[in-house]
Amino acid sequence: MLYRQRKTIETLRHVQVFLDEHDDRLHAINAGGARKALDDITDTLVGLAMKQDPIRFQRQSKIEEERRARFELRENQMKPIAKISALELPTIAEFARLRLPPKSAGSPTYLTWGREMAKAAELHAPMFLANGLAEGFISQLLAAVDKLQHANDQRCSMHASRIGATERIRTETRRAMRVIGVIDALVVRELADDGQLAREWQATRLVARRRTTAAALEATAAAPRLESPVATAAPALDTPRLVLLASPAEPTASELVITSRLRKVLVLAWETRIARLVRRDAVEPAEGEGG
Repeated sequence: MLYRQRKTIETLRHVQVFLDEHDDRLHAINAGGARKALDDITDTLVGLAMKQDPIRFQRQSKIEEERRARFELRENQMKPIAKISALELPTIAEFARLRLPPKSAGSPTYLTWGREMAKAAELHAPMFLANGLAEGFISQLLAAVDKLQHANDQRCSMHASRIGATERIRTETRRAMRVIGVIDALVVRELADDGQLAREWQATRLVARRRTTAAALEATAAAPRLESPVATAAPALDTPRLVLLASPAEPTASELVITSRLRKVLVLAWETRIARLVRRDAVEPAEGEGG
């Protein structure tokens, strides 16, 4: 479940608690259709989240099962055939189909390659048997291909189920935002004469949009900061102010190159200027002596 969706569920629950705790002021809202829609959406999102998490773990298991099936197909079935073919049949037309697929190839490539290898190996079955392969090696190869096909189908099915659950969660999340907007308008009207309760409601209905961890806050607090000269020169105020400035970032490689070139240009310009001044000073005395 995505961070945004989890925070949405938490916000919906907080809204439910707020409405229940202040039913004396908000009874009309609790009895209306918006509150019923809120409860239905919350139950739906919780159910989808509980369904999505196990799907994710099951999909990881299917990915590992598919990886093992692909390894067994390559190492235990295809590799002996490919090695014998390279030794005994290096010049025949079917040799291209008797080589090993690339290790980086995906399952669809292995499935096609394995079936084509079985067809090519069947044409030279006696030679493979004479080189030590057991009877039925082609059947074993096709069985390994079918095992990989089943694992691939299972993994794709789990992926599709997870995508479907995620998309439905997104749909319900958008619907939840619209319902909260309706409830917000009603609550603000009911609490117009109670500023403190209205502020509590505004804090309750907000959905966190960015992840801010305690570790990140501690790192920010511990990071070195520069004192602002404006803050130092400013007169003292009744309430303390905290001025935070970002620490200077490390220069990139391109910035270092530009800085080095700029330094060379400045040095060259300065040396040229000095040389001109020296020549001018040398010429002026000579002209005075000549006069």
